[in-house]
Amino acid sequence: MELDTEDVIPELFDSYQEFDMDSEPLRLTTDLYRFVLDTGVNIDSLMLELNNNLSVSTAARGGIDEFGGEVYFTNQFVVDLADGSTIGDVAGFMAETGLRVSPEQLGNPDLVIVEFEQGGWHAYSDLIPAAAALAAIDYFVPVILFQITLLYSPNDTYWSTHQFYLHTAKQNLEGALDFNLADFVVIYFCDDGVVDHEDWPQPFDIVGYDYTDYDSSFSVDTNTSWHGMAVLGVAYSQLDNDTGLAGYDNEFFGVRLHQISRMIGNSISWVTNTVIAASVYGAVNAGADIISHSWGKTESCWFTHTGIANAFALAHDSGVLNVAAAGNCDIPYGSCCIGFPGNLPNVLTVGGLNNSGDRHNESSYGPALDVMGYFEVITLDQMGDNGPAYKASESAPCVSDNSYNCHSGTSLAAPQAAAIAGLVLARRPDLKNNPDLLTEILRYSTDDGGTPCEIDSSFSYSLGYGRLDAFRALHAVSRGDLDNDAQITIADVVYLNDYMFTGGPEPVPDLMLADVQCDCAVDISDLVWLVDHVFLSGPPPVICFKYPD
Repeated sequence: MELDTEDVIPELFDSYQEFDMDSEPLRLTTDLYRFVLDTGVNIDSLMLELNNNLSVSTAARGGIDEFGGEVYFTNQFVVDLADGSTIGDVAGFMAETGLRVSPEQLGNPDLVIVEFEQGGWHAYSDLIPAAAALAAIDYFVPVILFQITLLYSPNDTYWSTHQFYLHTAKQNLEGALDFNLADFVVIYFCDDGVVDHEDWPQPFDIVGYDYTDYDSSFSVDTNTSWHGMAVLGVAYSQLDNDTGLAGYDNEFFGVRLHQISRMIGNSISWVTNTVIAASVYGAVNAGADIISHSWGKTESCWFTHTGIANAFALAHDSGVLNVAAAGNCDIPYGSCCIGFPGNLPNVLTVGGLNNSGDRHNESSYGPALDVMGYFEVITLDQMGDNGPAYKASESAPCVSDNSYNCHSGTSLAAPQAAAIAGLVLARRPDLKNNPDLLTEILRYSTDDGGTPCEIDSSFSYSLGYGRLDAFRALHAVSRGDLDNDAQITIADVVYLNDYMFTGGPEPVPDLMLADVQCDCAVDISDLVWLVDHVFLSGPPPVICFKYPD
């Protein structure tokens, strides 16, 4: 049964007519309410009445933090005593302000929980500075109530099909979507054209440059756009639009296109190698964080082009992550070694898995291989019957709508890696301009069935470091961010304390985010590490590649 607030606590509405009743209380759930008080209300006596009312489980003060978010305070504080001090050194301050030592303690003699005596609520704005001024106290932090975010699943029409064909379940994409992101990431694709589609973010916002005719915008001609539709569709299909597929992110991704090929009849027309190099330079100059390449030369294991290689090196030295498909082989007609540009040293090279999780027999492999995406995926096709002349001869679509189709090749694996790298940078913008570290994160967060809680850096020519895992990649860079706001602050210290010692909620979206020192356990040493980092400029939580079952 849903209760009305006036039925639950009627006496408050008699005694406190200063409640702002002109606007409805914000209903957060069926039993959680927020009230805004008019000026002049005695909040101390109001909090006493609310907390003594048997119909009220918890009443908490609210405020706005430095980031503009709502926070809710309990009647407890975490006190960090200065070296050599005891709680007795602040007994006078506590008596004066109506505080007492709480029976809920942290198990660390330097960290003490204190709380207001019954009826002893005082103004936070006066209490916290007064505590901070005492030499016996290093910091004095309110305990905050946290709201838990429910697990997220996209509502897109073909999500379940997408889970099978794009293997997003195996890449743990749904779990990755539970991580909140912080910053915008620019991903460039060097490919052929794209045209508008019902499943792009609307209004259609993919911009770029057409290097096939030096146009300030890429071609939107349906006869020149097929491969790009499939490749960009993997990374950038609109999330949560009740339509089609679900890409890796839209709100925090700026997807750009440099068109380097077009269709002429049934043949592909490419720009020159020099122009491909120019397209890479152009992406770097335009602010790319990641550049993804689903093209290459696979006829020779040793082919290289100095101009393009120099462009890739400059991109890497400028802080940009280069991503390249490993290449498609077809024995006995072609080589299975990794072709150019995947064979370059400053590239994250992506191979393709089959449905069983083994290397697809048409995916190139070798010592340059880094990670594995999936070879056969469902992605975007041009809407309806539009497209190049050969569309009529394409394989039967894997969904009933011919605006979507199943495509294959390491061309589709590369954008999977680029998108997961984009999620990592959107979560941790401080990791931008460090492509080697980003490569390491994607390598060591892969899932190849290794022993739980052991960093698995095993490598093989066939599978590289293993299968891409979006959830693990974000988990690796999120230790210590227990409230899932993509930053580490005092709130995370309070959250960990609340979870460990006062029955508060688990860290979200995963308990092991509290394992800040990467020993695969959550204990008091993690709290000490976090306190040291937040308040004493100690080392930050490590990027951690230990994952329990």
